[in-house]
Amino acid sequence: MVRGDFAFGERQSGLAQQIPVDLDQRAALLSLNVAVVSMIILGKVYVACVNHHHLSVEVPRLYQGGLLVSCWRLLACFTEDVLAGVMCLAAGLVALRLGSRRALSLAMHIAAVAALLFLLVNVKLIITYQSFLDVDLFWIGGGINPHGFLWDTVGWKMKTAGALAPVITLSAHWAGLRAFPGVWRAAASYACRQAPVFLLLLSLAVLGPLLRNWASVGASDFSRNPHLLFMLSVVKQPFDSLDMATEYDDRNADRPVHAGGLVANPPKNLIVIVGESINARHIEAYGCVFPTTPNLRRLAPISLTFENYYAPANYSIGSQMPIFHGLIGDPTVFSTFDTHPGFTAPSVGAHLKQLGYNTYFFAAGGRSHWEGYKHTVQRDCTDGFDVARDPANPFWSKLPRPDGFLSRDYTDASLFADARRALRENGAARFAMILWTGDTHSPYRAGPGPDDWEKNRFPPVLRQSAEREAEYSTYLRAVWRLDRLIGDLYNDLVSLGIAEDTLVVFTGDHGEAFGEHDRFGHLQALYEEQVRVPLVLINPRLAPLGTRNTAIGSHADLWATITDVCSLPADPRWQGRSLFVSQMDGDRTFFRDGRRFSFGTRMGRWKHFFDRNRHKHFLFDLENDPGETKNLANDFRQTCDELNLAARGWLRRQRELTWAMTPK
Repeated sequence: MVRGDFAFGERQSGLAQQIPVDLDQRAALLSLNVAVVSMIILGKVYVACVNHHHLSVEVPRLYQGGLLVSCWRLLACFTEDVLAGVMCLAAGLVALRLGSRRALSLAMHIAAVAALLFLLVNVKLIITYQSFLDVDLFWIGGGINPHGFLWDTVGWKMKTAGALAPVITLSAHWAGLRAFPGVWRAAASYACRQAPVFLLLLSLAVLGPLLRNWASVGASDFSRNPHLLFMLSVVKQPFDSLDMATEYDDRNADRPVHAGGLVANPPKNLIVIVGESINARHIEAYGCVFPTTPNLRRLAPISLTFENYYAPANYSIGSQMPIFHGLIGDPTVFSTFDTHPGFTAPSVGAHLKQLGYNTYFFAAGGRSHWEGYKHTVQRDCTDGFDVARDPANPFWSKLPRPDGFLSRDYTDASLFADARRALRENGAARFAMILWTGDTHSPYRAGPGPDDWEKNRFPPVLRQSAEREAEYSTYLRAVWRLDRLIGDLYNDLVSLGIAEDTLVVFTGDHGEAFGEHDRFGHLQALYEEQVRVPLVLINPRLAPLGTRNTAIGSHADLWATITDVCSLPADPRWQGRSLFVSQMDGDRTFFRDGRRFSFGTRMGRWKHFFDRNRHKHFLFDLENDPGETKNLANDFRQTCDELNLAARGWLRRQRELTWAMTPK
């Protein structure tokens, strides 16, 4: 009797000679499917173990909600994986009847290897971007272009796993067949029939979504099978339907653009204060209902407030690139420097030094906030500065020492004390300082400040928890203390007689949510509370420019704006435009989510973002709905599509610029 490639290869004697050939093949087909599906499930278990605190779906651990509920959650998360395996089993059974057994054996093994390699890519993607691969994400990341983000996932660990996973899986499959041939034949004789396979397919397809919803895992990517998800995305949005030729235009210029001649006698000194995790809504100039910023309110007559200013990302590292280097970097990765170590980013500090400035960088937090980003600190924050805060010396050293910077905690009060001493010792020389605060980063640093906040005006979700109320009060006091420190610093400028010669800039690196849209902290979504930040310029000579400006911009435009006010030449490698350049119809800015690969656009009254976790578009009319309560994506489909395409073009263009500035 001639056996196909799926046969076990054992001697044909006795009872074995009576077993139909295709039963051996069906058993082998079943074993291969079980092996691959088991590896897919193990891959998702690995994701849950290493990344459970970032996943949007609650990880179904056994101690959550009791044993029974936890088991149901586990089953719900793997329903589609089993469904995908049954679909492949059904296709294989049909092929057994129609095609060459040798060709089928080769095709099935190739398909198994391809499925495992695709799984590895998706494991990397969901850990990094909180999303499995679909057609849209494939094109956004560059498609088959070697500069696409998919290529960045193929590090040495991925290559090693790519070599081992198929070997381990296929070895387990072959070993199981030879060790337990009778078990697999018996299983195949019952399971590999048309009626059972059809009923299992039908039940999984119908009950799977209901089971996921009942187990409270929703339609999260983690509960989906990555292979089915990709195939469904091909059906919903074919490859040729995505116009990825959309060009990124220069409304947010690739090179800095100035208006020129803004101030008759421009200030010569610079102080840029970056408030950690401070959104615009917690500053009185932006309508905060709490008295958090009395000093900024006092300085309002000599201040210019930009009403529509955004962080380009909802986390610190995404904002560090434009603040310290004048450009966005690669918005398809979490950290440009970590993914592109050779990236030749210009240094704001080095540029200002060439213009004759003494440059200073002081950052609060130290070990508690920066320890995990030593590489980023060395490249991002201290590059080009004459003086960087160093606790090994009383106040600072003439040579930046990131290790010293990270060796202990450093409060906002200490930061401003060092900055004020630097002012006194700088003399008459021109200076530029960047001060990055830390007390308002979670966990918010406790300290003195008002405690009589009107708690009835707290977001409703906070009032349901005494712990949340206390946390929010701590945050508000930290903002209040920062405002007091800014006021004291400005008083020093006045006493030193350099207030009119110094431009003070206050902004936030990103926002912070406190229950709005059922979210807390940052790295959660792209609603206003997480990406809209303050930008306030303080200097008596700015009076001719007014006290409010409605230009739409982001940190990409920060240094073009600052150098425009101070009549300084910009580094030609910077991006963005001065926010004083005449506004155009359709003026816009872009932002993205660092974890979930969501991205968005603000243009005029409209704000759009695509939530990749829910695979859903959001469009808000901020003039009539500043709280983003009504999604108009279905009512204004054309506007939604235009803004979506613009953001995708921006993502692609930024990645191209990053690769152009990375030595090959």
